[in-house]
Amino acid sequence: PTLTLNYPAADLTIELAMNQIRRDLEAVGFQIRLDPRLPNALINDVAEKHDFELAYWRIDHDNILFNVASLFDPSAAAMNEGGSNIFGYAPQPLTQLFVDLRNEQIGDRIWKLQHRIHQTLATDVAMIPLWRLDSFVVYSRRLHGRTPDGKTVDLPVSSRTVFRRGEE
Repeated sequence: PTLTLNYPAADLTIELAMNQIRRDLEAVGFQIRLDPRLPNALINDVAEKHDFELAYWRIDHDNILFNVASLFDPSAAAMNEGGSNIFGYAPQPLTQLFVDLRNEQIGDRIWKLQHRIHQTLATDVAMIPLWRLDSFVVYSRRLHGRTPDGKTVDLPVSSRTVFRRGEE
């Protein structure tokens, strides 16, 4: 099968990445046609028309607490042109996890639901989310984390190992 990969034009880093994606997909039997697009054309095809086969799409938002649930919203308004569900993909188990998360109020259960959502995104969804964390997230001598079974553990925080340019 031949698929078209749309991506923003005029960015050498993105172009190099798209060429690598093309090589990787061709190695498993797909034919990939690269289609660099001007920003307005890419926005129109992906966000407005939802008309693409493969796309490198960057979602920028003002709020660091961006809710990814809108990308899988099963409502007609979200699925139609111009709606937030640009994939046209809303599997019931995933959308149910988002509903359960909105309704949950107990911290440990929220954490477990978030991990189930993350696992579902990693194993069942045909997209690759690339998360970017800001440099400064924690100002603490110790960072507390959780093990897969929910136990709290202390993690040492060092500006040399956790943060880039922590001294700034």
